[in-house]
Amino acid sequence: MTPAQLLAMALGAVAGYYLGKHQETAQAEKSRIPLPLITGVLGGVLALGVATVGLSSGGAPEWEDGVVQLGSSRDLETILEGHPEDTVLVDFYADWCGPCRRMAPAINELAREGRGIVAVADVDRNPTLAQQHDVRVLPTLVVYRGGEIVERHTGGKTLDELRRIIERP
Repeated sequence: MTPAQLLAMALGAVAGYYLGKHQETAQAEKSRIPLPLITGVLGGVLALGVATVGLSSGGAPEWEDGVVQLGSSRDLETILEGHPEDTVLVDFYADWCGPCRRMAPAINELAREGRGIVAVADVDRNPTLAQQHDVRVLPTLVVYRGGEIVERHTGGKTLDELRRIIERP
């Protein structure tokens, strides 16, 4: 067990104990096990579970060579100007976003297949680009054809769904 998990469990147990202590007066003598003990144990277990899931959820997605990583609005403009006839799919993501990380392998595969231009933009590193595209949900996919936005999608997508999105006429 990591120090962060131990700390989370201890804090959860303390919070649960005090919650139980507060509720104990309303409980009357219905149980032989003191309510603070029950809520303390449950709080500790819950906090440990949350800490474990949060700590093991992985880090930033690893993008392969075919995926264009956008650093600014100018990067996107350059791609759109340089590929006026191509379909460009931009995936707005964040390192902390679980559905974004789960979709990353499909984004990499789509880029490997050469189905249009596949680009990604980290909303935490590129907040201006995200604001310009009115990104409110992650992941958000924006599809350009002929330099114009033709589609927007939110939420995680499978590889087959991404293929259908990028191949639409």
